[in-house]
Amino acid sequence: MTTYALDTNIISYYLKGNMEYMNRIKQELIRGNRVAIPPVVLYEIRRWLLFNKSGNRADAFDDLCNSLLLYDMRLNAFEIAAAEHARLKRDGYTLDDADLFIAGFCIDNGFVLVTNNMKHFDLFNGLRVEDWTKA
Repeated sequence: MTTYALDTNIISYYLKGNMEYMNRIKQELIRGNRVAIPPVVLYEIRRWLLFNKSGNRADAFDDLCNSLLLYDMRLNAFEIAAAEHARLKRDGYTLDDADLFIAGFCIDNGFVLVTNNMKHFDLFNGLRVEDWTKA
């Protein structure tokens, strides 16, 4: 069994009406896999919805949250994010803290991150990433 964690961009595409991702989520659940929303992604989506006063999208997001898994972020995820930040910065890369935390969360839990922002996430050691638009 695989647990997939959805990146912010995947959920935002869904909330903007792209049902391709919802169909893939349903397929994975039927296969016996799990789909989760990382805490940082929940934060990013919620702040976007509140800022834009998107009532209908907020309701759709609530429904999605109720149908998928939500996990707390453990201290180890932050340790992983800090170590990856230091390594990547020494290599000349600068990443957004949210991406570092999402990657740390997925690495810590052994989850596969689903994103179409491969450029940011291919840099992390130990992170498994899939782009469902390429499948």
